[in-house]
Amino acid sequence: PWVTQTGVCPSACTEQLEHSLNVSSAMLHMHYLGVAGSLEHHRGDELVNVVSENPYDYESPKVFDFDEFVELRPGDELKMTCRFNSEGKDEVTYYGDATSAEMCFGFLWYYPKQTELSHCISYKSFPFCAIRGGEDFEDILGNCNFTTFFASEIWSVVYSVEAACNQSMYPCPTGCREAVEEAR
Repeated sequence: PWVTQTGVCPSACTEQLEHSLNVSSAMLHMHYLGVAGSLEHHRGDELVNVVSENPYDYESPKVFDFDEFVELRPGDELKMTCRFNSEGKDEVTYYGDATSAEMCFGFLWYYPKQTELSHCISYKSFPFCAIRGGEDFEDILGNCNFTTFFASEIWSVVYSVEAACNQSMYPCPTGCREAVEEAR
């Protein structure tokens, strides 16, 4: 089936930028199931810029070089949309670094350097930059206090399992089962 995923870097996140950025290039990134994508740049109600790749080809991704720098200001919003086609595939596809898994990213080349906000990731409607900002998003995903959750010791366990297991989906990497057993 065809699936569309959208992620947003909301204005609440870009407000954490130290200064405006001069964006010189952009690139979309998915894996083999990715067939089309776009990255929109909004300033309030205005669409400032959009890059779109349809069809998308993992083997030869397109880098969009802008003739003039595009200014990304604190408070602007970025919206990444990816379209995937898994027709003919029998197993479930998960998010992951392996090319047998999928992801939906947009990359920007910019200057000057940012020290506070170098990336902006969202999951469904939850912007992970909110953790850095100290905001509490208890109403978004089931009364979970994300600030406390992500600061807990569980993440050292998660990272060790991820490092041992997320190298490839098939076959299970050596050390993965041991890392899972140790985590239990």
